[in-house]
Amino acid sequence: RQMRAAWQDAAQRLGAVPQPLRIAACEVTGRFFMSEALPDWSARAEVPAELAIHDDLFALDRGAYDLIVTPADSLPEGAVGVEIGRLDWGIYAAPAYLAAHPLRAGSNSLDGHRVIRASGSLARIRGYAAFAALGGAPALLSSSPFAQAEACARGQGIAALPRALGQADARLVALDVAVPEATAVWLMADRHSAGHPRIAAFLRWARRRFATKPVAAAGA
Repeated sequence: RQMRAAWQDAAQRLGAVPQPLRIAACEVTGRFFMSEALPDWSARAEVPAELAIHDDLFALDRGAYDLIVTPADSLPEGAVGVEIGRLDWGIYAAPAYLAAHPLRAGSNSLDGHRVIRASGSLARIRGYAAFAALGGAPALLSSSPFAQAEACARGQGIAALPRALGQADARLVALDVAVPEATAVWLMADRHSAGHPRIAAFLRWARRRFATKPVAAAGA
């Protein structure tokens, strides 16, 4: 890691194209946090950013990224960074599903209903775990929140979704069911590389940027 940083510094001094900052994110943190913020970074910085979307942030090797955008549930050990927002949740279904399977008023149990659940490492996120605790028979398991939303919109069952994702889909109806608590989202770097000028500059920028433009309606 130190050799790579030294090479990048030397390349920049010689006028080479700056090495991009490698930012790892999942589908939702990439879409609702980074993709909306990175144009602001590009407008002011000489160092480009490279955003890579990964299915499993838990299993990602440290050498695969310079910075990682992750829910608090999957913070890498030995990392430092800044909280940039939170993931708010909702529970959704399609009108056609509700017409065929009405939800009992005032109930916080999904027993007797078909549900769409997270799979793989996504199931370890507390929001999805809290939804699973409501019961129901799995109709689909998916590691993709976007695939879950599509299945929900097509009437396969009830799903817990990032609120920004659920609210944006006119085919979905928010249910009056207790929703999971919001999940904090962090931008992190390994503590040994966080002081490198390129990475430290991005962390300082992110702290200012998200303090003035907080994100509070996304998901994991």
